[in-house]
Amino acid sequence: MKKRSEKKFNLSNRLSYTIVAVIALALISVGVYAYGTSSPSTFGHSIGEIAAPSGCGSGQVLSWTGSAWSCVTASSGISALDFKSVYASSSGIEGPVSWEGSSYYRYSATASCPSGYTVISGYCGGSPGFLVESGSAGNAYRCIYYTKLSSGSGHAYAICLKSTQMTLS
Repeated sequence: MKKRSEKKFNLSNRLSYTIVAVIALALISVGVYAYGTSSPSTFGHSIGEIAAPSGCGSGQVLSWTGSAWSCVTASSGISALDFKSVYASSSGIEGPVSWEGSSYYRYSATASCPSGYTVISGYCGGSPGFLVESGSAGNAYRCIYYTKLSSGSGHAYAICLKSTQMTLS
């Protein structure tokens, strides 16, 4: 019977920790480089990129041009829809709240559609903090934010359609 040769590979603790630290540093460096770019200067979409234009004229319809919304003259057989985009900003901190065991400050913004129009969609934007609730509230679009700071600024945008042009099925 042949004797089995065993090879042992020993690394000191110091060398092992050094290798782990170098790998971790390399991974963190790649992550910071990927996140820390300045192109685009603002991540996500601005309201100008996704909001409908404010009030198409008579005989016009809302159309996506491939890069932005615009009002264009309606083709024959298409009736024009009358949209309005409404903006509102928060009026400041509304008070402290407790959420999931932590204390936060609450602020909100509500954009209301004008008389004769119905809210069909909306958009929220704010900082600092995070959005905890958004959606239609009556004939308006409401955005509610929580923040750890005692100040914040929130925005709500409502996209409204002339009520006489809506049919529900």
